[in-house]
Amino acid sequence: MMLRNTRCFAAGGCRVMLCLPVLAFIVLAGDGACVTEEGEGASAVGEAERSAAGSNEDEQTETPPSTGDEAAETRWLSYRQRFAIIVMGGSVPPNSRHYGWYWNDTFKMYNQLKDLGFTDENIRFLSYGPNAREHDTAVDATSTVDNIRAAYQWAARVCTKDDLLYIYWVDHGNQSSFEAHGELLGHHELGKLTAPIRARQIVGAFNPCFSGAVIDDLSRKGVITITSQDARHGNSWGWAGKWRQALRGGSEDDPSDANGDGEVTFAEAYRWIAVKSQAAGEHSMYDDNGDGTGSECGSAGFNPENPERDGCVGAHCSLRAWRPWPARE
Repeated sequence: MMLRNTRCFAAGGCRVMLCLPVLAFIVLAGDGACVTEEGEGASAVGEAERSAAGSNEDEQTETPPSTGDEAAETRWLSYRQRFAIIVMGGSVPPNSRHYGWYWNDTFKMYNQLKDLGFTDENIRFLSYGPNAREHDTAVDATSTVDNIRAAYQWAARVCTKDDLLYIYWVDHGNQSSFEAHGELLGHHELGKLTAPIRARQIVGAFNPCFSGAVIDDLSRKGVITITSQDARHGNSWGWAGKWRQALRGGSEDDPSDANGDGEVTFAEAYRWIAVKSQAAGEHSMYDDNGDGTGSECGSAGFNPENPERDGCVGAHCSLRAWRPWPARE
């Protein structure tokens, strides 16, 4: 597959504590090309990307805590740059309903990010099949394990401590892995791919079945993980599309921007979708406090007002901006 912008990629259980209702490294649970090679060309590209993005050698730094200045605390600040990885995994037949669902959600997410000002150069969209070939100016590569690795390695090169990395992942999954195109990618490896990335915030929305099982592999300071389900259940409700709607503001009758300040935070989006997930008999989960466990909306573990609980970090950042949050005791 031809890569847009002439970039080329190489072809190629978790313990979740339910506090009842929510989870977070965005994992989209669903039932569903070229590979970058480390040669001279790849090295030159890497150096150019690092030069353009700035040094990424600084350790992850915690967002400045509250200063007591109410005006400063409510002021939204811009990220230096915003990056995204979109993965349509799985190997479902192109004429199947799941292929249509997966493509619809990921392509619409791509366009939603573009509408929010994300640039093509800062998005890695991995997919497969006839729709991906038809939209080769949007899709960068086939969603093989090698190309997913290359996308995460790209993010590790270009992201700095002042940036946002947003990940949206739709495919099948089990309690230890997600389906890439033609093979499985283990949660543990996904955690290792995420670990070197330094950003002000890494936010992952994962739609696969049992996606809550990935939380303990991803959980650390600076990472928000939101999943369609907990570690024990598959999913059949349309979480991936509803998540996109939550980020857009919900609906006129049911807005996701709960406080009406014009910014839909990740915690607000999660709360909006979690209630609907629970009504459908499912358990969307959320994690942002780095304790290795996810919390469900409505449980004691999810409390955006408490810096020690899940939800506080996500209440202070969105796809567009961030603001300081209270320091922990």
